[in-house]
Amino acid sequence: MTFAAKDVMASASTILQDAGTVRWTPPELLGYLNEGVREIVAVKPNAASQTVNMTLAAGCKQTLAAGQTVLSRAVRNVVSGKPIRVLDRREILDNMIPGWMNTANLAFALDVTYVIHDMTDPRTFYVAPGALVTSSIEIVVGVMPADVAQGSNPIDTATYTGTVGLPDLYRNCLVDFTLYKAFSKDAGIPGAAQRAVAHKGLFDAALVSIGNGENAMSLASFAKGG
Repeated sequence: MTFAAKDVMASASTILQDAGTVRWTPPELLGYLNEGVREIVAVKPNAASQTVNMTLAAGCKQTLAAGQTVLSRAVRNVVSGKPIRVLDRREILDNMIPGWMNTANLAFALDVTYVIHDMTDPRTFYVAPGALVTSSIEIVVGVMPADVAQGSNPIDTATYTGTVGLPDLYRNCLVDFTLYKAFSKDAGIPGAAQRAVAHKGLFDAALVSIGNGENAMSLASFAKGG
């Protein structure tokens, strides 16, 4: 399910008791919302993902396209359909096939057998055997959603119909982040700073909860052999 910017903004305005969007204008709330999306993706790179076919560069080292934030999974070779095994440590190949990055030691090929990916450099990975210029693999990547644009009438929240580039699961998180930023604006007013901290805490806790849920589902699937 998808949701629009106006859904988050209207909820925030109601809680702020600013239904007329006088103290916190729609463009300001939208800015907080877009900032919240970037924060979510920074903490959980898989929050926004796509499955794409990637044409590989010749050789072993590969870099994701602009706008792609992290390699989440390597699935298969596009032409043959052969599945790909992901390794998180290159030492495995270093021990098995010393000098595997050199085509003289392991001939480059159309099909990739292994992908080596280290999260210390999330946008870079290596393939073995090294790829040919015609090699293509199916991968799942994290992406950075585009900012939601202003509505057709900047002072009317109802016109902010642009879709937020995250699953509906993150809608309440964005409400809390928007409220955190809004109350931070009035940090000098009694109680505002505490409310800002409270909403930031709810935002952080929700992301942890979502992550724990995903991990539990992944473990259950693994236990069933899925």
